[in-house]
Amino acid sequence: MTQTLGTEIETLLYETLTGDVALIALLGGDGMDPRIYPSWRAQERPRISVLQPGYVVIRFDEAAQPQCVGGAVDERRERYRLSLFSLPEAGELRGDVMMRFRELFHRKSFVTESYLVFDVVEITREERPTEDRLMEFMYLISCGFLPR
Repeated sequence: MTQTLGTEIETLLYETLTGDVALIALLGGDGMDPRIYPSWRAQERPRISVLQPGYVVIRFDEAAQPQCVGGAVDERRERYRLSLFSLPEAGELRGDVMMRFRELFHRKSFVTESYLVFDVVEITREERPTEDRLMEFMYLISCGFLPR
């Protein structure tokens, strides 16, 4: 059941990100490739260039397993990591993308086919260098949801 929940919430996150024209423009994406990927599609690392300065990967945060937080109500919470990969010198891009993430998700609510997604909150933000000389900017969010 957890996989189904994660899949539907991941789809919501993906569709919200790919529907944001400003974010796609920042990443150098287009209608064919918005440069936003679910984790299973980003296995072959996309290229970074002047015209395509970054890409985003959506990952379920496996460090925190989904949890049932309600008693009589089937309220659940999952965490997701939105990771921006860019060159180390692209600090302005990372700041702009972080602002888009915050605008799209922080303290927002959504409705999917099966769930009422509420109280999407930013947990943390951090940067770290990757093994392939890129910077990964991680934006961790927590999503509370109820079955409809």
